[in-house]
Amino acid sequence: MKKTKKDYSLIATADGIQPHSWIRTPVSLSSLKGEPKEEGVAVWDTGAQNSGISRRMVKLLRLKNPKAVTETYADGKARKTKAYWVLVTFPNGRQAHVQAVAHKADNPDFIIGMDLICFGRFLLEPDGEGGVRFTFSI
Repeated sequence: MKKTKKDYSLIATADGIQPHSWIRTPVSLSSLKGEPKEEGVAVWDTGAQNSGISRRMVKLLRLKNPKAVTETYADGKARKTKAYWVLVTFPNGRQAHVQAVAHKADNPDFIIGMDLICFGRFLLEPDGEGGVRFTFSI
């Protein structure tokens, strides 16, 4: 992770990403009250309309009062699931409140979907060594 001098908008940078690999960054998650707080790994998914949270993280954060929502998946089928309000803290300390849908897998801890990505500048560019440099700023 790199931070530019006095650039508080930078959320994440990853170098050397290879084709067909996941963009993963650290993330801190908590309830909207800020406690408890858990560190985890987030995957940036431009194909996901909404952000998601693992059921394991839901339990660790002791999130209550889920909202019943219907999600439409890539196969076109609609499925009922639960959504929770979460406070997401990025590596530079910037925070966002997001309604994240619970997903069945425990890995990754959090999926950053287009509901968060659309608020910033998502950039993939060659890193000069055959990989890709990822930057997101808001």
